[in-house]
Amino acid sequence: MNNMSTEPLTKLERRIRLAAILSLIALIGTGGSLLVSHPLAFIEFAVIGLTLMLVAVVIYLLALVRAPRSSPPKSVT
Repeated sequence: MNNMSTEPLTKLERRIRLAAILSLIALIGTGGSLLVSHPLAFIEFAVIGLTLMLVAVVIYLLALVRAPRSSPPKSVT
């Protein structure tokens, strides 16, 4: 059985996938910097890793906020 869908990704799915990829790159970079004992490793950790993580979080949150509603809200009468 093939569970892979051939449908194109929606804009929301593409943005969430981009945020996930950026956060994985940030985690790999920060994890790698913790293994190295060099003064520039902290700079890599602080500047590159944390900046990528912050960008990933912002992209994820903006993707959720800008996502279209699946159904209109129900009015209470």
